[in-house]
Amino acid sequence: MRAILLTLGGGYIGASALVSSLVLFALQVNVERLPYSMFRSLSGDQVLLSLFGLAFSSAVALTATSVFPSREWLPLILWLASLVTALLPVLFLVGYLRALALINPHKQLNILIKAAEKDSAKWEKSIKKTAPLLELRDRKPSTSQSGLTGNHDVARVAFFQINQNWTFVTERSLKQTFSFVRYFGRQSDYDVCVSALNAVVRLNKLYVQVKGQTFFSVNIFFDNPLTTDRIINMTLEGLKECLRISLSDSDEALSIHIAKTFEQLINIYIGIEYGGLLDSRFHAHLALGYLRDETQASLSTNLTEVNLEVVRILGRCGERFLYAEGPRGIQKIDQGVAVISAVTSLREDKRPIAIAGVTALSNLSFALLKVREDAALHEIGPVIQEIRSNYLFVAKSVLSIHDTPFSSIHSFLLGNYYGLGTGALNQRLPLFVNELCEADEHSEIAKRAVRNLIEWSKGADRSDKELLLLAIEKESHFAIHVLSWLKLHIECLLVTANAAACSDDDSAALKRQALHIAYVFSWLPVTPEKIRYLENFQITETLFDIGKVSHFRIAPEVTEVIMKVLMDWTLSASVEPTGWGILEQGIKAISLLGVDLWGIAADEVVTAQFRDRLKDYVLDQDYADRTAKELRREARYPDRNRHSANSVEVHFQRQGAPERSATIVALADLISPDTQGEMSEPRWL
Repeated sequence: MRAILLTLGGGYIGASALVSSLVLFALQVNVERLPYSMFRSLSGDQVLLSLFGLAFSSAVALTATSVFPSREWLPLILWLASLVTALLPVLFLVGYLRALALINPHKQLNILIKAAEKDSAKWEKSIKKTAPLLELRDRKPSTSQSGLTGNHDVARVAFFQINQNWTFVTERSLKQTFSFVRYFGRQSDYDVCVSALNAVVRLNKLYVQVKGQTFFSVNIFFDNPLTTDRIINMTLEGLKECLRISLSDSDEALSIHIAKTFEQLINIYIGIEYGGLLDSRFHAHLALGYLRDETQASLSTNLTEVNLEVVRILGRCGERFLYAEGPRGIQKIDQGVAVISAVTSLREDKRPIAIAGVTALSNLSFALLKVREDAALHEIGPVIQEIRSNYLFVAKSVLSIHDTPFSSIHSFLLGNYYGLGTGALNQRLPLFVNELCEADEHSEIAKRAVRNLIEWSKGADRSDKELLLLAIEKESHFAIHVLSWLKLHIECLLVTANAAACSDDDSAALKRQALHIAYVFSWLPVTPEKIRYLENFQITETLFDIGKVSHFRIAPEVTEVIMKVLMDWTLSASVEPTGWGILEQGIKAISLLGVDLWGIAADEVVTAQFRDRLKDYVLDQDYADRTAKELRREARYPDRNRHSANSVEVHFQRQGAPERSATIVALADLISPDTQGEMSEPRWL
């Protein structure tokens, strides 16, 4: 029996030593890539060592039973032998599973986070205990010297200044976490990389919570050493390094995950309380700058998906900055988006990035209409001008590309700002105005929205004029979207001017903005080639529609401007026939608007104005004679175009014969005095 126990115990001792050595060796091999501090912590895991120690001790105890001389101990010895025999495999299995858990990178990351949480809780407890002893709560430091305000936690600031090593554990955890990102990124193990990046976010969130109201923003009057934050700088530099490595390796998946981590950090940093009401979210802007700069540097690569995701992130972050800081918060963000969009629009494989950038600019532009703070009202104008300038910068780049017929590449790339895209301003502004008009006259939100629209529309005529002329110069089909936007913008301004929540002063301001935009049409080029090109987009009908809307919305000053523009356009297009019948349709539109403005006196007023402008033009007389005869016949027999969808023809058919015929005949006699009283022959087909 003693021989059996001795043999069995010796075998168990050998097995315990062998299994322990193999498991510990395998553990150390798997964690040797980790920093030494974590390698030492995992290699010396107390639970694992205790399990193998218990297994070895049990085997030694079983071997020691062989020296008992008495038979009385035999039942106990047999029971102990059975127990050890059953226990050792269990201990080996538990130890093996523990080792697997220790080499699991997700488990290792949780260990790092828990260590940081434990350390932060310790420091938080120390802060609460020592705060009454710091005797700083009632002290009022000079703002010009320290940068402290009444909203800063002065006691906490003093504590952190005394205990500057309080971030040691967090720093160590961050360094080890970034080592996970780099190592597993090279292995293309994105599951672990995502867990490591999430750990970075959790560590930063924990750090911001513990630090509380002790952050300082940049002050333009003096340098504050407390503005620089070691943990945040370490985080951003670590992410920048990881992003550079992934970009150099053309690893799109990891680069996108890192970019999304930047976005999560920006969301955390935006929530930092700096103390001053007007302090900018300095650290959030810093993080966004890191992401933007690294992305712009990688535009020459083929990482389209990365650039696309970053542009979307910039757009989303811009909206968050807008709601956190007001309009000033999105300055430079739209510039970064515009640069990326302009560069990528020139490469066919990267054009989805340009579309995403234009969409982001549209979202930022529309978001300015919803600013709620009256204090930020004066900031809307400069910011929206910057956005329009950046959009114009992108448009110049896009319009340098040769346009394609039927499916216009210009409209495709730029249409999400001015165009038919779901996020375009052409689609969203009418919905905004409709909601505003439905508001009660005492609604403060609606009144603020009206003031926002006034500031938002200032300067739109200058940027839109430049964009329209550029599109016309390139003979781009995108010009139709700009023309539609100008028409829609004027209509929305005039509709808002008649809203219940709009005061008299605001109504006058809105009508002034509409008037400025109406003058943009006076810049249309009038060469025969450009006239043929523009009339493809029904300029005459567009001008007439604007005039009708302005008359209906009680804005006679806008209608008068449109009348003058319409006269010049009609006469310019008649110097040389273009084949569009602009003279006939233009005179009809002029007569209709004249009746709206001056009623029964329209005959005299319109004729006088038309005669004065006719002096500056030399019409093609044959074309003018044919048109005059046709107009006289139309004035008497208007049924030829009764089914036309043209708005000029529709209103012409609806107007009564006396009002219609008097002005039409008078204008026809002006352009063709030699054919007075003559009409063209009826055309039945």
